Amino acid sequence: MSSIIKKLFIFVSFIMGVLALGGCAILEEDPNEQQIPWATPANWEGQVPGMPNQGGY
Repeated sequence: MSSIIKKLFIFVSFIMGVLALGGCAILEEDPNEQQIPWATPANWEGQVPGMPNQGGY
């Protein structure tokens, strides 16, 4: 393999490696995220549309 092709191969490999590693994100965990009740149903869930809530049914 000629010297120019080796240098080009090394350069392209380096650029691809930098792009692959640079695309990774390091996310910090938000302490407030643990306090969000994701599984809590909304106040409108479990009701018939258009009818008022019947107090516990």
